[in-house]
Amino acid sequence: MKKIRVENLGVIKEGEVDISKPLTIFTGPNNSGKSYMAYLVYGCLKTASSQINNKKANELYIKELTSEVFAVNDLDVNIEMSKGILTEIYRSYFFPAERSSIHFFSTELLQKKANTLNEVAKIIRSNDAESSVKKIRENGALIPRYPLPINDYLSYSSDFKYSAKQPKTEFEDLAKELEMILEGRISVDAYGSLEFKPKGTRKKVPLYLSSSMVKSLGGLVIYLRHLAREHDHIIIDEPELNLHPSTQVKLARLLAKIANHGIKLLISTHSDYIISELSNLILMSDDFKGKKELQKKYRYKKDDAIKAEDVGVYAFQNEIIEQVPITEQGIEVDKIRKVIADMNLRSNDIYYIHLDSLEDAPI
Repeated sequence: MKKIRVENLGVIKEGEVDISKPLTIFTGPNNSGKSYMAYLVYGCLKTASSQINNKKANELYIKELTSEVFAVNDLDVNIEMSKGILTEIYRSYFFPAERSSIHFFSTELLQKKANTLNEVAKIIRSNDAESSVKKIRENGALIPRYPLPINDYLSYSSDFKYSAKQPKTEFEDLAKELEMILEGRISVDAYGSLEFKPKGTRKKVPLYLSSSMVKSLGGLVIYLRHLAREHDHIIIDEPELNLHPSTQVKLARLLAKIANHGIKLLISTHSDYIISELSNLILMSDDFKGKKELQKKYRYKKDDAIKAEDVGVYAFQNEIIEQVPITEQGIEVDKIRKVIADMNLRSNDIYYIHLDSLEDAPI
C-alpha cells in the first residue's frame, strides 16, 4: 500500500489516502481540501524517492516539500508516508484546474520566471554569499512563484513542440478516443501551441478559437499520444471542467480505460455525472443476468468496466478525509446524491405548485 497521512493540511484536520489503486477519486464540496491533497500527492510522487526513508532528514524534507508544493513557507503540517512511496521513482503528471488559462499565458509566465532568475543572478554577482542569501530572502525569490503542479504544467505546456516530435505511444488509441469526445483532432503548430481541427473540416484553428472543452482536455491528448507510459501517475483536477453532462459521462468511461491500461489515475471532482458513471462501470465489471443486454443498450465495451478493488474513493468533508465504501450498489457518495435529490425535490415542488396556480387562475 502507498499511503499518505496528513494533519493540519489547510482545512484538513486529519486524513489518510492510499494511492496504490489504479483509480483514486477525491470528492467533496468546495474549499474542503481536495486540491491541497492532490497537490501533496503529486509532490510526494515527484520528490519522495530521493529520501529513501531518511529519518534524520525527514523534518527538513517535509518543510522543503511543502514549501515547493504549495509555494508558501508557513505551513505547519504533519505528513507521514508509507515505505511503498518512499522507495520508488515515479513519472508523474498533473493537469491542474487552471490548465486552460496556462495554455494562453505560458509564454508570459515563463518570461516572468526568467526575469526573477536574472534578478537573483544580479544579487549574487554584487554581494558576498551571506548578503546574497539575505537579499534573496527579502525579495521572496526563495519561495516558488507558483505551486509545484502549476509550475510543472507551465513547463509541460511550453514544451508541446518537443513532445509532439516524440514517437506515438501504446496509448494512441486512448488519445484517438479522447479526440472523438472532443469531435476533432489536436495537433501542435510551428510555434509550439495547440491547435484543433474540428471534425468534418480541413482547417485547423488556434486553441483560443476552440471550445472550452478543447482547451481543457487538449493537453491530455498530447500526453496520451506522445508521452504516456505504463505505471505513470497522472492527476487531473476537475476533469469535468467546461463539459456538458453527456460529455462527462463519455469522459468517465475513458478515465476508467486509462486506469485499466496501467496508468495510475487520481481525479478530484465535483461531478455527480462522472462519479455515477464510474459507479455504473464498477457494477458492470460483475457477471450478472442481463449484463449483455445492458452492454448493447448503453454501448458499453468490455474495457469500459473497472473492478471495485481497483478503485479508491475519498470524501472530503467536515475537515477530515473519509474513505467511501463501494458496495453492491456502487460508490456510496451520500453528500453529492443528497444535493441532487434535494434539487429534484425543489424542482418538483416549484413545478406542481406553479401548475396548480395556473389551473386555479380565473379564465
